Order: sequence, then structure tokens, then C-alpha cells
Amino acid sequence: MTKGAFLKASTDFDALVSEAESSLRELEFDYIQNRTKELVEFEVSSPAYFRLVIETRKDPEVHNFILPSISKAKGCTIDIRFDLDSGVQERFEAGQLASKLMRTLVEKLNPKPWDGLRFREAGREHKRWKEIITSGPAADA
Repeated sequence: MTKGAFLKASTDFDALVSEAESSLRELEFDYIQNRTKELVEFEVSSPAYFRLVIETRKDPEVHNFILPSISKAKGCTIDIRFDLDSGVQERFEAGQLASKLMRTLVEKLNPKPWDGLRFREAGREHKRWKEIITSGPAADA
């Protein structure tokens, strides 16, 4: 079963959505878009089914532990989701196409989506992004 992926990006919401849509068009994927103020879902129907959900981050970020202040974390989250009712081969193909989409998206983003995140978070997210763009979301047999 393809699990999908959950990524964080420091990229501004509107910029990330715009580049994701541009990448989908460039790759000639058939999709529909569902949008609210802080969430966009791209439902890709062809050449394989998967969904890409982009949402502004809502998790808190603590600054300065001596005089703490809390703010909303910078950037967005990206959730790649697959149809769990489809066959193993279909999920594998969808995972490969999602990987291709994410590679195209990363090439368009400057700065890269992991740049600008907090130190520990940036390293962890850079590793996750690289895994997705090189081999695709994890797949189980």
C-alpha cells in the first residue's frame, strides 16, 4: 500500500499553490482544484489518481525560551494522498507520478521549500523532500 507523504515547506501559501498548479499544467496532468482561504486540494485523475493537499501551517512555534513568545509556524504543509482501494500497481504508478510532480515543483521554488525553516526542522524536512523527489512516497507490498 502506498502511504503517501506529509511535508513542510517554508514557502508562502499563495506562491506554493501557484507553482504547484503550474507544475500540474506543465506535466499535463488532468486535475480539479478545491480551494478555501487556507487550504487547496488538487485531485489528479489522470494519468493516475492521487491528491495533493496544501494548507497553511497552524502549528505553534515558540521563540526565545527565556522570554517565550508563540507564533504560527512559517509556511505550509503538503500532504500527498493515494486511493487505498486501487491495486498495488496503480498505487505504485501514482507514487511515481507524485514524485515527478514534486521534482518539478522543487525545481520551480526559489528558495527551496526546506530553506527558511527552523534549524532542526530544516534538516529533517530536507531529507523528506529529497526522499520524495528521488524515489517517491513509501510503498508497502
